Amino acid sequence: MDAAPSEPSLDVSFDTPVVVIAFNRPHHATRLVDLLRTVRPSHLLVVLDGPRPGVQGDAAACAATARAFDAIDWPCKVETDVSPRNLGCGNRVRSGLDWAFARVERAIILEDDIDPHPSFFAWAKAALDAFANDERIAAVNGHNPLVRWEAGSPTGGFLGRRDSVYGWATWAHVWRAFRDAERNVSDAVHGDAFETLDPATKGLMTWFASQARRYGSTLSWDVAWSYWIVATRRSVIVSTVNLIHNLGIGPDATHQASGHDLLHTLPRYPAIPTFERAAHAREEVAAHVDRARTLLELLVRVENPGVARRLARASGLPLASEMQLHLQPFVHADETRRWLRHLGRHGVPVAVVDTWLEIVTGARRHRA
Repeated sequence: MDAAPSEPSLDVSFDTPVVVIAFNRPHHATRLVDLLRTVRPSHLLVVLDGPRPGVQGDAAACAATARAFDAIDWPCKVETDVSPRNLGCGNRVRSGLDWAFARVERAIILEDDIDPHPSFFAWAKAALDAFANDERIAAVNGHNPLVRWEAGSPTGGFLGRRDSVYGWATWAHVWRAFRDAERNVSDAVHGDAFETLDPATKGLMTWFASQARRYGSTLSWDVAWSYWIVATRRSVIVSTVNLIHNLGIGPDATHQASGHDLLHTLPRYPAIPTFERAAHAREEVAAHVDRARTLLELLVRVENPGVARRLARASGLPLASEMQLHLQPFVHADETRRWLRHLGRHGVPVAVVDTWLEIVTGARRHRA
């Protein structure tokens, strides 16, 4: 759902490079090209993963995805990096952004299933300009998990500790610093900076890492990226209003093949591209928004709400740390309900909010 107010005007030719990362979903690539046609970026860098061996139809789907970018019909320098073999999400994003940032000094980054509000592009450009020389800032992103969070100041962005890679942008020197340090990330996050995280947020990031180790892989690139931001005491500029939909849930998704994720298609609003006072809310935002996002992310992952509610009400049970983590939205039920009601005040349909409130409390709400 998008709000009605008018959008900021865009340049006739948008001069900030845009990186698109795609794989085997030509319908998403086609939709994204149609959106980019309204923005008219003058430089597009397309990162394509290769087909998976032995997966029927993958080669044809990857080829069709690549052909979608042949429809670019505005003045635009298009560079393409195609992997001859399948590298998977983590390695393809890493290698693709290495390739892109060897060519440009800054970029807006979109995976093919990201559907940004048209004003996102002007907002991201303004944020990249405003914070280009601020070493505290690692990235800017348009996904606001609370839909709106102004922290007492109607600016275009605030400072958070966790990044979202749903519609984001960064600078080449920051990406290179991350890649240079990535092999040490697992050790670095256990330093004092990591200890300053809210316990639930720290626990969620640790769980992400444990999942990677369980399946014999390295940290997923976005988890390693967020770890590095915390470990190096950097922050992320988050849009005051949500600018992003993620259309990636479905049977053709890599990680979100099923289920309902409350946070993927939150309402969007036109961007507010001003940043003068963003730094004033640093600690308050880190304490509130990052924690709210963590509780909501844990909530949408719950598999058996009834069991979770009963365990959360019991005390003194010798539960594994992973289980304790996933019970947090129910242990802190009042706080979780407060954030759900916040979403309801900012455009999430009442029926959706009521459904999640029922999941938290176990009590059906009476509707008029």
